[in-house]
Amino acid sequence: ATQTALPAEGNLLETPTLYLGWRMEREAHTGILELFGATERARIFCYRGQAVFAQHSDSLLHVGIELLKEGILTPEQFKVACDLAVDRGIGIYEVLKAEQLATEQQLRMGYKTLVPQILERTATLTGRFRYTATDAFTSLMPAASTALVASLLAGVAKAQEKDLEPHVTPRRPLRLAPGESWNDVAPLLASTVGSDSLTRAINGRATIAQLIEVSPTPQERLARNRQVFVLMSTMAVQASMEAIPMGRPVQAPPPTPPPQPEPMQSAAAPPTTRAASRRMAAPPAVDLDKGKVFSAADEDARVRIRETLASFDGKNFWEILDVKQGVDPGTLKKAYFALSRDFHPDSFAGLQLGSMESQLDALFSLIQEAYATLSDENKRGEYEAKISLSKGGGSTDVAAIFQAESEFNRIKHLVERGDLSGAQRLIAPIAAVLASHEEVQGYKLFLDWWTTKNGSSADGKIRELQELHKAAPAAQALVEFQGWIYMEIGNIKYAKGTFKKVLDVEPNNPGAGRGLRMAMAKAQEAEKASGGLRGFLKR
Repeated sequence: ATQTALPAEGNLLETPTLYLGWRMEREAHTGILELFGATERARIFCYRGQAVFAQHSDSLLHVGIELLKEGILTPEQFKVACDLAVDRGIGIYEVLKAEQLATEQQLRMGYKTLVPQILERTATLTGRFRYTATDAFTSLMPAASTALVASLLAGVAKAQEKDLEPHVTPRRPLRLAPGESWNDVAPLLASTVGSDSLTRAINGRATIAQLIEVSPTPQERLARNRQVFVLMSTMAVQASMEAIPMGRPVQAPPPTPPPQPEPMQSAAAPPTTRAASRRMAAPPAVDLDKGKVFSAADEDARVRIRETLASFDGKNFWEILDVKQGVDPGTLKKAYFALSRDFHPDSFAGLQLGSMESQLDALFSLIQEAYATLSDENKRGEYEAKISLSKGGGSTDVAAIFQAESEFNRIKHLVERGDLSGAQRLIAPIAAVLASHEEVQGYKLFLDWWTTKNGSSADGKIRELQELHKAAPAAQALVEFQGWIYMEIGNIKYAKGTFKKVLDVEPNNPGAGRGLRMAMAKAQEAEKASGGLRGFLKR
């Protein structure tokens, strides 16, 4: 294997263990990985890209424990071996050999199970690689050849968000695009870390923060953190603060079929409505029923297929399977088996279906898709998020959402600089995509009102902003906007109180700080004016 970029001696910079393991295995390096975390340390000895020995600071991760588990050592022998190791200042491996408490073969088998355990524990640690110019050190320890990357990926699959945070969080602003190892790593994600949901979302524009924050559930958020960590550690992605042109060739879309009439439906219909409608294509141009004589049983089957497929139009996947949302997996499987048994193509063997044969295939495919989506935790989370977005009238296109979020940040900057008219010209298409995003809708409401400053509608707009803020309490801009509306209609007292509310939560909020200063200045002017009038009346 070609070895590149690893030094002839000394250390690499501190870097994630998985990155080092990936390089060492692919390039067949020999050396020692020195690994360390907040409370643990480890060393992995590697020979030509394979782990042959490992040590860990955890007192339960050593070969004596493994032999005790296997029944090769009794508890008494184990205790004696540990005491001797401490007294003699040597490793338990040497004690077990010297005292003939275990054979060389038994020790090797113990390390065969121990080394993968240590590798899994070290997957998210930070490490250094110390290159070894000779392979001689391998003769000083029992060899237990273990695949580095497979064991490290198994460790990532068990990692929690707190383990991944030190690696992922500092890189949140970076945008990702497929890199040199993409084709090698992307197919492994589902089988190694349990999800490959990011492979469809990495587009050179989306930042790591956007890829993670769009997660519909805590489980999907964790899965995405794991995927980002794996993809970055294996050089499967390239990263940049700026947008990256996609390196992967985009496959040409299939030829567009002639347009078919679709049943009338509302724009806010969930994705399944449109999917089901597409499956219910118009009758084919060639009449497959012409000249055929259907028996009574044939006609009954044809009617049943047609009516069932028509009844699915407008239904979501839970309704198709006739179960409640949130149903347990056992009930879901039972409902799927009952429905698929009735409409499996084999159930219609011996019957002449004519044009309904293709409709039966579409019907059974829809049933299968419904079960495959609802029985997979990640797919179900994405599906629920799409339905939620669609009900709100927003886009379900991930790329469009990411682009709109990026444009929304630009609008925020325009508002901060005081260019409200410029922000108002840009907000409409973004609000259409992010229809269920309360902060975006609040910006649109305020910017649209600001163009007219209609006093008669001010109270209503303030109430709407208050309701949006209840749904998005972290969006302090929605409170600040209420203060500016109060200022415009001359209610200085309420304006001051509103700006103070923002500053209580965000003391350095520039907009609220500026608004409070202006409100206090207006209050002082009013006080001076009223004071001068009182003096005149006294005279």
